[in-house]
Amino acid sequence: MEKLESPITGIGSVTGAAIISEIGDMSKFDSPRKLVAFAGLDATVTQSGEFEATHNVMSKRGSPYLRKAIFQAALVAAFKDPVLSAY
Repeated sequence: MEKLESPITGIGSVTGAAIISEIGDMSKFDSPRKLVAFAGLDATVTQSGEFEATHNVMSKRGSPYLRKAIFQAALVAAFKDPVLSAY
């Protein structure tokens, strides 16, 4: 059986299937921001009155399975691609 090379560094058949199965129908997201929020990769904003925090973290409010698949893909991509590794 011939192994196909993925056009996206870090995303193989298993990770790609996990991402596709978690996202489902792309038309349910009106904008890229909503997809990022669904993955839980959007930054939280902490502010009260005039105070605004300088250290923001990921919300982690979305799908933990999608977040893990994206994290794994980024980890592999950073290992294989010297530009991403430097970043």
